[in-house]
Amino acid sequence: MRLPKLRFENANYDCVGQNVEIIILENKTVVVGVCGGIAAYKAALVVSKLKKSGADVHVMLAKTTAEFVIPLVFETISQNSVVSEIVHMKHFEIEHISLAQTVAVVIIVPATANIINKVASGIADDIISATIMATKAPVIFAMAINNMYENPAVQNSIKTLSGLGYSFIEPVYDSLMCGTEGCDSLADVDDIVEAVIAKIFYTQDFKGKKILVTAGSTREYIDAVRFISNPLAAKWVMLWQRRRRIAVQRLR
Repeated sequence: MRLPKLRFENANYDCVGQNVEIIILENKTVVVGVCGGIAAYKAALVVSKLKKSGADVHVMLAKTTAEFVIPLVFETISQNSVVSEIVHMKHFEIEHISLAQTVAVVIIVPATANIINKVASGIADDIISATIMATKAPVIFAMAINNMYENPAVQNSIKTLSGLGYSFIEPVYDSLMCGTEGCDSLADVDDIVEAVIAKIFYTQDFKGKKILVTAGSTREYIDAVRFISNPLAAKWVMLWQRRRRIAVQRLR
């Protein structure tokens, strides 16, 4: 029989320390811009995890994204209408303007060479680039750039945007769908979600410092043989780490 869940700040725990549901993003609006690419299917997983974390997730699709993942998938997971055109009338609002003014963070996943070079050049000719230009919220590019990451033009655009305060989640080395291998694949979904949480909550005033936090179980000995233990200890530390300032920043 499952025990009832206990609520602590922005997290739900059951009494045996299983199936932890962290809803740290409750009342936070996150815009996920999905560019066209084979890694677009992972964006659905990102949306799902953000939604489970309590976020109000709005998805914007590039024109070619529907060739990889149909919009209904994102609508079902996010429980919000998907936006794919610059002028998408909803209560007589221009969608990219209304969302840009209320969002806590914008995450572009996968971020292609096209969108990175476009924003670096100040071009806003689709819903994703227009929203990036219109918002004052932090913007994160989770890169997936097939065989183009080391291209000088792409690296110059990344350098330009980094200097303007935009953040990047580096691609990882993996086997690519085209049959080659390289440092061009999308980062792990959990790392992307953690980057969103970091951008919203972490002040980074410990940036550059290394801190060791122990997260083992707690044992209170009754005698030399018997003890009382708390299996939740590690998960409380995980919650604390997310709720407090951190030393290491995942973002570039």
